[in-house]
Amino acid sequence: MRVAFGRGFDVRCQLPLAIDDHSEPEPDLAVVTGSPRDYRDAHPRTALLIVEVADSSLDFDRTRKLAGYARNGIPEY
Repeated sequence: MRVAFGRGFDVRCQLPLAIDDHSEPEPDLAVVTGSPRDYRDAHPRTALLIVEVADSSLDFDRTRKLAGYARNGIPEY
């Protein structure tokens, strides 16, 4: 998966995104710019792509999480 995006991107699995002051969701997969080293001291605030694998959380993922990601300009969810 990591090679699909090339250099300058990091694929994070189930790690927090600091999308606002009150929410740090942990998407199943997030593609962010930079390298893991860039996020050693703080979580990324945005992502280029977020993937959620939903089983029992489908309604929550399609409503509250979707709205939070959209408010923060995440282009693909």
